[in-house]
Amino acid sequence: MVNESSDQGGQPPRGIGSFAWLIEAYGQAIALLENQAAQIETLEREKDHLANQYREALQQYHQLKEQYDHQYSQQYQEYFSLPLPCYRWQAIEGELYLSDFNPAAARFNSQALQQPSLNLGQRPQKIFAALPTLYHHLENCLKREVSNSQRLQFIRLNLYLRVEYVFIAPDQILMCILDESEQLLTEQQLRQQVRQQSAIAKLGSISLNTSDLAKLFRQAVIFVARTLDVPYSCLYLKQKKTSICTLEAGYGWPVDLIGAVTVSTTPDSHVGYTLTQQQAISIEDLRVESRFRGETLLHNYQVVSGISMPIGPVDNPWGVLAVYSTEERHFSGDETYFLQAIAHVLSSSIERDRQAADMNLLHRSINVIRQGVVITDAREENNPIIYVNQGFEKITGYTADEILGRNCNFLQGRDRRQPPLTELRAAILKGQECNVTLRNYRKNGEPFWNALHIFPVRDPAGYLTHFIGIQTDISHEKAAAANLQKTEAQFHQTFQLAPIGMAITTLGGHYERVNQAWCRITGYDQETLLEKTYLELTHPDDQAEDERLNELLQQGDRQEFQREKRYIAQDGQKIHILEQVALVRDAEGKPLHVIRQMVDIGDRKQIEQRLVQEAFYDHLTGLPNRSLLEERLEQVIKQQQRYPQHHNALLFLDLDYFKAINDRLGHLVGDQLLQDFAKRICHCLRDVDTLARLGGDEFVVLLTEITEPQTAFEVSQRIHKALQTPFELAGQSLFVKVSIGVLPKLDRYLTATGILRDADLAMYHAKAKGRARSEVFELP
Repeated sequence: MVNESSDQGGQPPRGIGSFAWLIEAYGQAIALLENQAAQIETLEREKDHLANQYREALQQYHQLKEQYDHQYSQQYQEYFSLPLPCYRWQAIEGELYLSDFNPAAARFNSQALQQPSLNLGQRPQKIFAALPTLYHHLENCLKREVSNSQRLQFIRLNLYLRVEYVFIAPDQILMCILDESEQLLTEQQLRQQVRQQSAIAKLGSISLNTSDLAKLFRQAVIFVARTLDVPYSCLYLKQKKTSICTLEAGYGWPVDLIGAVTVSTTPDSHVGYTLTQQQAISIEDLRVESRFRGETLLHNYQVVSGISMPIGPVDNPWGVLAVYSTEERHFSGDETYFLQAIAHVLSSSIERDRQAADMNLLHRSINVIRQGVVITDAREENNPIIYVNQGFEKITGYTADEILGRNCNFLQGRDRRQPPLTELRAAILKGQECNVTLRNYRKNGEPFWNALHIFPVRDPAGYLTHFIGIQTDISHEKAAAANLQKTEAQFHQTFQLAPIGMAITTLGGHYERVNQAWCRITGYDQETLLEKTYLELTHPDDQAEDERLNELLQQGDRQEFQREKRYIAQDGQKIHILEQVALVRDAEGKPLHVIRQMVDIGDRKQIEQRLVQEAFYDHLTGLPNRSLLEERLEQVIKQQQRYPQHHNALLFLDLDYFKAINDRLGHLVGDQLLQDFAKRICHCLRDVDTLARLGGDEFVVLLTEITEPQTAFEVSQRIHKALQTPFELAGQSLFVKVSIGVLPKLDRYLTATGILRDADLAMYHAKAKGRARSEVFELP
């Protein structure tokens, strides 16, 4: 079963001396057994010692982990004093549960989501049942283990949120919500109102300055379509003494249909139904409409939604103004009022065309406008007010009788040094259109902000005759702007006081803003950082990957990324950072800047390195231990199965008479001997080979990718030769020998345990044959 590597031993004597020889052999066997028993006892003691070390290391790990968790718990707890709704989620077996929330979150759930209570342990699916997108992004954050920022719109609930999902390894998520609804809705409403006001005012100006109704109709459908952002708008007028309406003007329709298409005034069509009902008719979904037929609109022009408004007297409309959308759409009250106002302007023009002297209809059409309308006589020296609508009366609190004949400047009270008044007066003197925002005062003395848009009106000869002013009370919008400024200040405070490093950089990498935490981590002051780029602080070995990822951000291939990297602090020290990077775009979708969040993970890295060292390396020699050796053996087995042409081998080394040296010279010398022995063996090996200590005086050499099996035996002989030189320890020259078990091939093995078992067996054969030798294991 084994091959001898040297000629030692002989045949027992025969004859009379055979019994004496048996007695001597029996004594040697007894001594060998006693020696092995002592070695086993030594191994047991070392095993207990290693077990105690393991328990101490494990206890130290738990203590460090508790300190680490406590530190980050304190840091992230600072978020919960912020005015923004914050939720902390804990993942348990892959499911998220609410583990903490701040008062702002409770108010948000109560007010925005109409949920009276918020309880710990609740699932996000229950808390955000009305907003499933919120918890979908939450689950994605947990799944990808990457922080991210989302801007979410919930149009049906009029909610516009910016949500920050911060992943806290290994199983927590911090979620912060910034409610931008009031700001965005107010801005959208204000912009839409301004567009509507402008369209109404311009159409009103056209209606007062032209007698060409066809031109007015064309302008009306264009203004309506562009203001309401619809693909189709049209104006139908009833033909006298007939039951049909003709398409007089249209936007989005083929040109050859204008003036040629007719529809019945009977209620089986949209136009006829509007005339019959004598009120605004809204189409939510033409595909399921049952009040009238709409096959032509649906199939020929893919119309889905729309709204129509009768033009003319309520009891006898002259026509219909309608708009259509190819997508399902709900037209708001403001849009309905706008369309109604346009319809009234058209009605007024038609009425004036029929009864030039009668301005009653125009008066009523202007009165339905929510904004205030005022007309002044520019031919008089004081530019006196000659007309105001009901909207003006409601906004100011004055009746028409109280203000007719007065100049509008009385609305400013004593506050007549406002800079916009200078611009307004100059425009009036030049007879020009003008837009200004003024601080006016109601009749009761209450101030309000007035967005005023004036238009000059000229007679056919081009002479200035009147001014039309459209005023809008934007006090609420001003308050919203103030709230927005306050929100921005809160965000700035959040940014500055965040316990983790935060920075905003340009697309090129230059710092635009940095918070106090990042200054503290890097050791730079804020002014110095703002003169640098993030790459200047990045460790040289990490710069190439950073440049690659940031290029993907700029190209739009990625929106964010997370990575561990190293920065160089001001004092030259390396800082290990977990960095979350996200690209921020502007309203048009163009890249604006980059937000970077940096968490100092230096303590965690040190703990990881310490645990790896303790788990996989021998504390005395620094060599791989049994766990790491078995892991590498498993890798070799898998590699050899994939590449059978590769040869690998293993040597099992055991020092001869090490116990005697240890007992005679002491454990300190014994430990020094093991360290020097390990260093000398390493000089006999290649860099790709592995020398591991199993424990005590047992070592293993793993030889990978050798050219032939015979190489293993040659390496063992090299080791024997290297040990011919004594070790100089404790003032003595110590000669140390070793018994080696050789496995020249590992291709038949499926487990690391099998490899070590057979190598150990070969080593014991070397011991049995006199030590200081190598024995090659062969299959029976």
